Amino acid sequence: VPGVLHNITTLSLRSNRIDDEGARVLVNWILLRTKSLRNLDLASNEITDVGASKISEALSSSSSTLYTLDLSKNEIKDDGAVSIANALKQSSSVLRTLHLEHNPFTSQASREIAKMARVNLSLTHLSFAHYVLDNSALQALRVAFDFF
Repeated sequence: VPGVLHNITTLSLRSNRIDDEGARVLVNWILLRTKSLRNLDLASNEITDVGASKISEALSSSSSTLYTLDLSKNEIKDDGAVSIANALKQSSSVLRTLHLEHNPFTSQASREIAKMARVNLSLTHLSFAHYVLDNSALQALRVAFDFF
């Protein structure tokens, strides 16, 4: 990693038209090599399931140091959202805040995110607002958060 990024703790790349190839480069050259990065804002880009899956690889790494990840307003569908949820089920995750709102995934992915929230002990803020959740997704949320 170039010296200029070595001590960066927050990186905002919001609205930069980052696509799946850009996500791959970010993971390979920044997320997996920088130990200081805590907050990454990739909102309002063009990341799809492919890029989300690559990001999930970094999240599941024992060397992941991210506390906040904003992937809102991308093109992440069910496969990508489920990939992220599965990565965050691992006990090594330190992520505390995850923004997924305004992505085109369905209640199927929402159920998996709710299951992840039940077992992930580091996550304290989860946003996947602006969805129409079916009863099974609402039930999964109820179980995950023990409310209703």
